[in-house]
Amino acid sequence: MLGGILRITSNVDFQLRPRMLRAPVAVALLLAFLPRAAQAQIRGSVVDAAGAPVPGAAVEAWAGLRAVGSARSGEDGRFVLPNVAPGAATGLVVRRIGYRRLARGLAAADSVVVLRLAPATTGLEGITATAETRGCPNREDPRARAAWEAVRAKYPPPTDSVVFHSLADFRDGYAARGAIDSLAAAEGRRGWSAVPTRSWELWRRQIATHGYAARIARPLGERYALWRYVPLEMEFSQHFADPLFGELHTLSVVASGGGETVLRFCPRDGGRRGGREIEGTLTLSDGGALLGGAWRYRTPGPVEDAGGEVDFLPPEVTARSLLLPSRTLFWRRMAGSSTRYFVESRTYHEWRLSPGSEVPPPPAEIFR
Repeated sequence: MLGGILRITSNVDFQLRPRMLRAPVAVALLLAFLPRAAQAQIRGSVVDAAGAPVPGAAVEAWAGLRAVGSARSGEDGRFVLPNVAPGAATGLVVRRIGYRRLARGLAAADSVVVLRLAPATTGLEGITATAETRGCPNREDPRARAAWEAVRAKYPPPTDSVVFHSLADFRDGYAARGAIDSLAAAEGRRGWSAVPTRSWELWRRQIATHGYAARIARPLGERYALWRYVPLEMEFSQHFADPLFGELHTLSVVASGGGETVLRFCPRDGGRRGGREIEGTLTLSDGGALLGGAWRYRTPGPVEDAGGEVDFLPPEVTARSLLLPSRTLFWRRMAGSSTRYFVESRTYHEWRLSPGSEVPPPPAEIFR
């Protein structure tokens, strides 16, 4: 299930003998061989919607459930993934502040790729603005419902108890409204976490009976101050393909094009769970994969303007049709402030799954 890092080595052994082979000839042979070695790497360019180069984009190659190589695009938008040969990776994930994250699969023959990024606003501002101008309540659209049902069929929940293990870079801190993306893209601290699927039923029960947020009497760490929110941006992001999610929301089509369709979801029968709802968008590929989601939590007062985002791994990288995040983001507005937010972000580098419900200690080799 897990892909390994491919080490490219030469099986050609040059034995240079002074009397048989002169130095210029040897150099010519070596230079003739080098381009062939260079071609054994995935390379390409990152461009914007108009075809202009996008420098500084992070390009990550995935094989199985593991990231096997990464690079950043240069000033000309070009990148090379060292030691990642065609066929050694099954998908790419590309991120750049100011653009929408891109995830795409790779065929075995793909060696040179062009990655085209679409512009995007900050998740907080984008989802807030959309909700206010074109938002909820919406009218149920049969096309949106059919698209979501196709996605749900692609991601059936695990039938047995499973522990999801992940290696990720963690970031948290405080940021002004317009600086959330910068904090989420900053260098993080590497960490290992493990969550069993048995916790999913607890969250489902809370959603069904009390909604997506529960009022708390005292803060729980930095993340929860006034409300404890269901953690939709982490392992429980499987909820976006859960029948319960479909029952609780109406769906409509916001936009379609470029190989993607954006659906808006709004609470159905708002107020049934005390007004503790979510609203937002889901991005689907034309191939029926769930690419990502963004949402706001709706609560009665006091309102913290909390929300989140999740980007999923390309479906091509998984051995099964698993809905696993590649990047997550959570925010909530600080009490007494209109512009300052607490932010949590994760960028994942590896997933492991094991049967059972007991969480084992982290494997030593994962930090090497």
